[in-house]
Amino acid sequence: MVNDKENGKTNGKTNGTKKSKRTIPLVEDEIPPSAKELAGEVKSLILANKDIQIRNNQDYERATETLKEISIVKKKIDIERKGATRHLDAVKDMIMNWFRPMSDGIEALEKTIKRVTVQYREEQDKIKREAERKALLEAKEKQAKIRAELEVKAKEEERKRKEAEAARKEEERKRLIAEEERKAAERRIIELEEEKKAELEAQEQAKLEIELEAERKKQEELKKSEEESSIKEKEFQAQEDNAKDKEESLKEEQELVFVQPDMTNVPKTPKANGLSIREYLDIEIIDASLVPREYCIPDEVMIRQVVKKMKGKIEIPGVRIFTKKSASVRTK
Repeated sequence: MVNDKENGKTNGKTNGTKKSKRTIPLVEDEIPPSAKELAGEVKSLILANKDIQIRNNQDYERATETLKEISIVKKKIDIERKGATRHLDAVKDMIMNWFRPMSDGIEALEKTIKRVTVQYREEQDKIKREAERKALLEAKEKQAKIRAELEVKAKEEERKRKEAEAARKEEERKRLIAEEERKAAERRIIELEEEKKAELEAQEQAKLEIELEAERKKQEELKKSEEESSIKEKEFQAQEDNAKDKEESLKEEQELVFVQPDMTNVPKTPKANGLSIREYLDIEIIDASLVPREYCIPDEVMIRQVVKKMKGKIEIPGVRIFTKKSASVRTK
């Protein structure tokens, strides 16, 4: 029952606006007499049967009659409850109708704004990923170009090293030849000296002196040539070592080449104060027949319908079909 005095508009103000206060007191004195009578009937029925036991057919029949009484009382309770709450249900429906358009409208607006904000964020993320991809691609192209240039330089240094190595080997060959010729000249000198000792005639001795002088000059020239060849060999060896060092240095430099991607044209992720975009995992069943068994739940409603339709004359793997009894009473 509504207290009209308490439900009147108050003269006070709260936060600058007038408000009305409604109260619905719930006191025992306001319970309808019919409900009080029904409560007494329920209490008596509970007290009379709280220690009920069935030991014989007479107890069984008495229990059946009690179930009939309970069924009748349950119907009375339902009627009384519906009668007592009918006006509350009407008021609730009226209030719900007040706020339902507001809630539906604001929820629809919220969903729309969330959808467009997420859509915009996804578009901006897509643009950002594309810009980052292009920046990385440009950096990789520059890196590949620098490495190619270094590779060309390394090949050129390798060519120079091989040329210096070939020249060094050629000078080494010449030096060995000169050395052999010098040694041959030394042997010839020894032979001539021996011949000189053996020859006593002045003419032969003079001839031998001339030949000996010529061989000595030749020996000096060969020795000089050998020394020059050795010097050139050392120079070519130094060139070869220098080219080799440059080649190895260029290869190391080529391995260490890294071009930092230019991110100046990459757009920043849009931000709004108070708004956050979160990611969560979701699923979509595209082929139910491929879903593993452990992720499936048996449809008990469908199984019961099939068993009932077949009157239990069916076998379903993993399902036990049995008869279950429940008590029911009919009231006149």
